[in-house]
Amino acid sequence: MSVPRVGHALYRASRRAFPLDISYLLWAHRVDVGPVTHPPGVTYKLLTAADMQTLTDREKLEVEHSTVADCLQHGYKAVAAIADGQIASIAFFAEHSVVPHHNRAGSKFNGIGIALPPGTLYLFKAFTLPQHRGRGLNSAVIRFAMSTLCDGEATSVVATTDILNLAFQHCAEKLGFKRCGISVELSLFGRHAYRLPHAIAAETGLPTTRDDGAISMHATNQPTRPSLVIA
Repeated sequence: MSVPRVGHALYRASRRAFPLDISYLLWAHRVDVGPVTHPPGVTYKLLTAADMQTLTDREKLEVEHSTVADCLQHGYKAVAAIADGQIASIAFFAEHSVVPHHNRAGSKFNGIGIALPPGTLYLFKAFTLPQHRGRGLNSAVIRFAMSTLCDGEATSVVATTDILNLAFQHCAEKLGFKRCGISVELSLFGRHAYRLPHAIAAETGLPTTRDDGAISMHATNQPTRPSLVIA
């Protein structure tokens, strides 16, 4: 499931005219992600609240104050790979449902929420310092998170990414992620319209009509921002 290159060109042109966000829903099973790896000289750490409060002081990590505040407020987790005594790679995860504004392309959008069943992680930000890239640390951090979060019982992980973010898609595909749906949000004259993908089974990544064990996306519903949802 992918958007043809001609679709990418139309998307770029459309975004210059009005706010439009088109994203892939990516899914991977624990078996596809694989076991924890240990690159030479690298250790892992599940960051504490005190650790996270110092992240914004490290400009090279590109961690915003709002990201840390959201983690502390909503109980999101941050996992880091440590090399030479410093954070070399970091990724942020949710172990429960994600509110819409944590999955949006900017302030012009309401965002699209994600309901997660137990044992499913949502990856919403990952970053590796330039000098440590090419060592597979992004993948290593995700593997470690799956073995540590959800009480070590995580069975699947999902992520969303803009269809033009080819670098992240390439990294995700190498780790075993599959494209399982496309979400769309259009903002025009104060109104918001959505196209949401079918719910998918957490165990298989396949479309499902069952509520239990399903990963599903939902539009925000704010009275001040009218919306039309096309499921």
